[in-house]
Amino acid sequence: MNEELDNKAFLMGALAAIGSVTRAFISTNPDQAALLSALNFQKQETLSHLLAQPYPEQTLVAFHVAWDMVGHQEADPEVVPLHP
Repeated sequence: MNEELDNKAFLMGALAAIGSVTRAFISTNPDQAALLSALNFQKQETLSHLLAQPYPEQTLVAFHVAWDMVGHQEADPEVVPLHP
């Protein structure tokens, strides 16, 4: 493998691990509605920050890929299954 491919593989593995941990936290949180609200707020805050900076377009692409890997869904809190 070349170095660029090694770096991409490393990042994908790291993102997969972060996504797994985050999904576990989300699924076991006793107040999922509040958590989803906080996650949505943080997503918008982070996007606003990224858009205000002179980062390359790939930065936004990477943010969205990573966010999607987390597996959190912007759902109506009424339909989010709550765990006891």
